[in-house]
Amino acid sequence: MVVRIIIPTVFLLVNLAANCQTKFPLFLEGTWQVDEKNTFETWKKISGNHLKGYSFVMKDSTKIITESLEIYVQNDNLYYAATVPDQNDGKTIVFKLVPGSLTSYSFENPEHDFPNKIIYTNISEGKLTVEVLGNSGAGFTLKMTRLSINSPN
Repeated sequence: MVVRIIIPTVFLLVNLAANCQTKFPLFLEGTWQVDEKNTFETWKKISGNHLKGYSFVMKDSTKIITESLEIYVQNDNLYYAATVPDQNDGKTIVFKLVPGSLTSYSFENPEHDFPNKIIYTNISEGKLTVEVLGNSGAGFTLKMTRLSINSPN
C-alpha cells in the first residue's frame, strides 16, 4: 500500500519540478545595464507568455540597437529568439529552454555556431547574470543591473 502511494507521489513531484522551470521569466521586464559598460537590454511584456526586447549601446547620446530579442511560448515550450542584423544573414536564431534549474533559464541551440547556450539567472531583485556559451563551455558572463521596470519604446 505504501509503495502505491510513494511511487505516484515521486512522479508527481518530478513533474511539478520540471513544470516549475517553465514559469515565464517576467522578471526580465524593464531596462538592464551591463555593469560598468554602456551596453543595455530592454524587455517589454507583450502578453503573459511573450516578451519582446532588444540590446543596444549608447554612443554620443544615440541609441544603437544591436540585437532584437524575443521570449515566447509555442507548443508548450519556451523559446528565446535573437536577430542580429549583421550576422547569420539577418536570420533569427532560436534557442529552446532546457529544463533543469529553478533559478535559471537555459536556452540552447547546439546546431548554431556561437553561442549555443544563453543562460539568464535572476540573482536578486534588480540583478541578473547572462551567460553566453559555446558547446565547449567557453564564452562570457554579463552581470546586469535593472535601471527601470517600465521599458522604453
